[in-house]
Amino acid sequence: MAANAMLTTFFVVCGIMQQIGVLILLVMKIKPNIFLGLTHEEHRQRQINFFNAWTATTEEFDEILQREIYLLEEMVELEKVTLPTYKAPGEDARLEQIREELKGIKMRLVNTAKRFWELDTQNPGGVWLLTQGMQSEDVRWKHSQYQCRLRFGCCARGCGCCMKPRRGPPGKEESVLRAYASHCTVECGCCIRWRGFRFPPVENGRTEKDV
Repeated sequence: MAANAMLTTFFVVCGIMQQIGVLILLVMKIKPNIFLGLTHEEHRQRQINFFNAWTATTEEFDEILQREIYLLEEMVELEKVTLPTYKAPGEDARLEQIREELKGIKMRLVNTAKRFWELDTQNPGGVWLLTQGMQSEDVRWKHSQYQCRLRFGCCARGCGCCMKPRRGPPGKEESVLRAYASHCTVECGCCIRWRGFRFPPVENGRTEKDV
């Protein structure tokens, strides 16, 4: 009897705790500032720094991957010309340049993956990060779509590149398959072809011309 009573009490307490948890999550979603006010400023700043670092690393990953896809597309076009008499001057040299850059891109992707792992181990957790994660996918997508349009990315032209995961040309798969759709970076091949030029890559505050 005592064991049954204890078991019943346990399940009742679990049910109450579950309801309290649901209520807390609901309040956090509607009025996140109530709990944010209880977060120490130093811990809140750590959460913000983590979020910004993760976002920046994601953007860098997308930029590298979009550059790789553009190079693969360019390689396909150059390889279509097989007869030497039809090749424009410098095409063989350009193919070699592309192959060399693609080797470097794989290393850059590996380094980016390493930073993702390091950041994941440093995740501070907390209310601020939780409220960011509770934003609906639709809200986050609409905001990023607006930003893409401001940059004159593919969302401004309606070509559909941002609506599906980006992939390399047939027979030239990219090093990493991105599972989700992503917005344009400065290395988006569709945007480069539309602009007619590529922005100079920036590394550590310097462009290629400065190096």
